[in-house]
Amino acid sequence: MCVLMCGLTTIDISHYGSRPPRPNEKVAARSSAVDVGGPAANAARVAACLGVPTRLATCLGDGVLADLARNILTQYHVHVLDIPGDDPLPISSIFVDDSGQRTVSSANNAGRTIAPIDDEQLDMWLTDVSAVCVDAHLLDIQVPLARQAQRRGIPVVFDGGSDKPGTSRLLPYISHAIVSADFSFSNLNPADYALAAQSHGDGPIQAYYAGQLTEISVPRVSVRDTLGAGDVLHGAFTALLPRHDALTALRQAASYASESTTLLGLPSWLHTLRAKHNKD
Repeated sequence: MCVLMCGLTTIDISHYGSRPPRPNEKVAARSSAVDVGGPAANAARVAACLGVPTRLATCLGDGVLADLARNILTQYHVHVLDIPGDDPLPISSIFVDDSGQRTVSSANNAGRTIAPIDDEQLDMWLTDVSAVCVDAHLLDIQVPLARQAQRRGIPVVFDGGSDKPGTSRLLPYISHAIVSADFSFSNLNPADYALAAQSHGDGPIQAYYAGQLTEISVPRVSVRDTLGAGDVLHGAFTALLPRHDALTALRQAASYASESTTLLGLPSWLHTLRAKHNKD
């Protein structure tokens, strides 16, 4: 069995320095890095590093940036299901300051034309899948995918990093919703989901599960880089869900997400995670 992540992949260009530039100002970064990014791609890498066979349905396209992303994902043993689309892969520009807080600018999938996927292909994607995670960045693909998964009894996890137009089309097919403080929780009815949770940075996660509100403490760590922590939360939760009850999976995923902020750059932490789970 495997897990399926569906959504956004980007190329991330990250700069590390004391503070981001103000308007009309240039600042010198201490270091820079280029990596694959995006909530679905990062979640897929996390699941793969936990030793779970992982598929990623995303739109890479053609060109140098797509090749770079594909090569990086292959190094993490992520099986890419490339959805045809136009325009280059989106680029995210990121600045991480000394406190580990990040500032991000990205075009996401805005303006890209994504080819439709027929039911037969969706069925192939879902073969031997034990959990799905969607991020609302590819709604025309994710809505029918989530619908098909729901019909099969496959859990569908919603990564609600922020409010996005059209998200209401996806929510009826979600089984587990984990959203950030930037998502309007009022858009969710906790009773509609096996789990509905909202993260609050380093504050407790509020989780509605089995008719009760529970607070999950986030482990205190020395923070160096918060970029990708939310993606770690969703990726780890999706990977753990088939083997644990939702609340246990969320507690463990929160621990992984907190731990990921202790190293500079998500790849550094992913390397240690993969080593723990005997991945080469």
